Amino acid sequence: MIWTLLLLAVLAGGCARTTTTSLVAGKQADRNQGLGKTVVLTWFEFEATDKAGNDKAARLRGFIEKRIGGLPGTELAQAGALTAALGSDNWRDASDMELTAAARCVGADSVALVEVAVCRGALNVNLPLPPYWNVETAFAYRVRLLDVRSGSLILSAMRAHEADRPFAMRGRETLYQEFEKDLAELIQPLAQQAAN
Repeated sequence: MIWTLLLLAVLAGGCARTTTTSLVAGKQADRNQGLGKTVVLTWFEFEATDKAGNDKAARLRGFIEKRIGGLPGTELAQAGALTAALGSDNWRDASDMELTAAARCVGADSVALVEVAVCRGALNVNLPLPPYWNVETAFAYRVRLLDVRSGSLILSAMRAHEADRPFAMRGRETLYQEFEKDLAELIQPLAQQAAN
C-alpha cells in the first residue's frame, strides 16, 4: 500500500525537474525589414562522438534553417559561397569583422551562427523496489545574428534546457520538438518586428 502511494505521488509529477537557461543580448530593434539574404552556419559538438550524431545534426540543421528562413523578409543563401570567400570552412575561428566582410563579398545581408553543444536524451532504469525509470533530455546552444551592412550584433543568445521526468514516455522526437519550440521562442521578437 505504501509503495502504491509513493508511486502515485511520483507519477503526479512531484519529482520532475526542469532547468532552463536563457542569456540574450543584441540590438533586435530596427529590424523592420527582416534579415534579408541570410547565410546560416551551423556547428554540432556531438556530431562526431554520438552514434546518431549525423542524423541528429541533419534534423537540427533542418529546424534551424526552417525557423530562421521562415522569418518575414528573410531569404536563405548557401553557406558554401561565404566559407569560400572567408577562405576556410572553419568559420568558428573567424572574427565578426571577417565574417561580415566575407558575407558582404557574396551579397548577404546577415549571417546566423548556430552552435549546438548538447542535444541528448537518456532512459535510466533504477532497480530498487519498486523499480522505476526516468527520462532525461537536454540541449544547449548558442545563436549569433550579425548585420552585414553595419557589422552590428542583432542577437546573441545562449540557451539551455534540461529536464528529468520520472515514469515519462518520451523519445527523441520530444527532444527535437523542445529544441525547435525553444528556438522559435528565441527568434519570435524578430518575427514580430519584421511583420509590423
